[in-house]
Amino acid sequence: TDVTEYDASIWSAGSAVVSTVADMNTFFRGLFDGTLLPQNLIDEMQVVTPSTYGLGLLLGGDACNPGSGELVFGNRGNGFGYRTFAFSSPDGQRQVSLAWTTAAPNPAADPLEQVATNALVTGLAASCPA
Repeated sequence: TDVTEYDASIWSAGSAVVSTVADMNTFFRGLFDGTLLPQNLIDEMQVVTPSTYGLGLLLGGDACNPGSGELVFGNRGNGFGYRTFAFSSPDGQRQVSLAWTTAAPNPAADPLEQVATNALVTGLAASCPA
């Protein structure tokens, strides 16, 4: 599907940002190291809620210690023709960001969703401390 003429502003400011996976990693590193926000706000963002969202962050299990209750934080994004995943350890030292193009108009039907999820988990697991 050609999405060249679609206006991403339908999603407000969330889709108005153009970035790379390196930019996403820089953002999360700056978020978690206190460059962008004071620690008390970062702590609030990392509170686990039943919806698995914590004030703008999606929470996930840490691949280094499955079942331990340790978490990674990040978010998913999608728009016309693209999808992203960006997750980080709470200290910002272990990060994986993925971006891909998709032809699926419905993100839930994206045939690459499971492949991307597997790549995300593998990438985080590969960065576990020895």
